[in-house]
Amino acid sequence: MKAAVDVVASLRAQADALDVQARTLRAQADGLEAGGVIAQQTPRYATSKANPLGSARAFLDAGRRKNFPTFKRGKEVWAVWTEVETWIESRKTAPRERKPVDEADDDRALLIGAGLQLPPANRCAGRR
Repeated sequence: MKAAVDVVASLRAQADALDVQARTLRAQADGLEAGGVIAQQTPRYATSKANPLGSARAFLDAGRRKNFPTFKRGKEVWAVWTEVETWIESRKTAPRERKPVDEADDDRALLIGAGLQLPPANRCAGRR
């Protein structure tokens, strides 16, 4: 019985979320019809001044390394915006797994575990 109540509560929450989303989409559509809302589009081309990397030097260096195709227009280097974004996405890596801290690896923990009384650890990073 409890499982059925949980399922019903979950479905009601999803239905409420869909109602809110539908109302938002209707309001946006009404705004577009009225001409008051202008849809923002991503730029077609990236330059050293405006690019998804946010840095002129990073953009120029990546273009020089041929990470994405570039072309020159006058004195400025240009690239297709979506190709730069694709290259950025391809560079993302999975987060590294951290090794669990093993207390046995710590010399201080070994000595304390053996029953020795040690003075407090030095908290200063270096000499004064």
